[in-house]
Amino acid sequence: MSLPALELLETIKDEEFTCVERISADGRQLVRKCYRTQPKFFWRSFLLRSKAEREYSNLHWLASAGLRTVTAFGWCETRRLGCVCRSWLFTERMVGRTLHQILSAGLDWRRRRELAKAYGEVLGQMHRAGFLSLTMQPRNLLVDAVDRLHIIDQPALIRDRASILGGIRARLDLYDAAFSARRRLAFSSPERLRLVLSYADGDRLLSRRIWRKLSGRKRWHHKLLRIVFALHGVLRSGIRRILRIPNGTLPREVGQLSVYTWGAGLSSGPSGQAASEAVRSA
Repeated sequence: MSLPALELLETIKDEEFTCVERISADGRQLVRKCYRTQPKFFWRSFLLRSKAEREYSNLHWLASAGLRTVTAFGWCETRRLGCVCRSWLFTERMVGRTLHQILSAGLDWRRRRELAKAYGEVLGQMHRAGFLSLTMQPRNLLVDAVDRLHIIDQPALIRDRASILGGIRARLDLYDAAFSARRRLAFSSPERLRLVLSYADGDRLLSRRIWRKLSGRKRWHHKLLRIVFALHGVLRSGIRRILRIPNGTLPREVGQLSVYTWGAGLSSGPSGQAASEAVRSA
């Protein structure tokens, strides 16, 4: 089997703990995201699932529920003494800009209104399917050429078996979307109202309840609730969803690189050599 030859085309973002690059794999353009572990918090990742693995799983869960996401092809990681050093996620490359970039560009009111409506629809679909994002800011939504929203960057997603629409947990995402200080600057009150109405699928009683609950929420209150429900989600996830424990199939080892999955769109099954080459070229 021939493995894809990878070539770095562009560095999209390079920050202290995250790097996003556009690469080419045998002529096909992909996005390679690298998560770096802070040295002083290195020990915190002991036996825990890496960010890349969590995000890979979360994007597939969202896609299986019918939500638009970027397609995740694979992930890999390096560990030392059971702790994550770095992890990489490989996704399709989509042409478009984030919702934050588009809103900052200065649009006419009609397009802004439709984007606010689409934003609310995406949130409503997620919560009806039982997903709590915790990172549902406009910068984590890509807008394509026909103004459809695609979900990206979801390493903290929490999945429930039942709908959480309009509940106390759902209001964490809604606050990030429409009621924080930044969102109040980004959206006008009519646009935020349209977002909430779209989220509630036109249910005015639910919309009024959400507006009343979140209009006066303080930032410290929101942060406290985020911590509580993030811990609650971790405890409910089960040990195999939290820890890096092989369940029957051991990862293929390539030097210090552990490769757990690689999408069939690039090769058939796990390919240690392909992922190893991807990391070596980083």
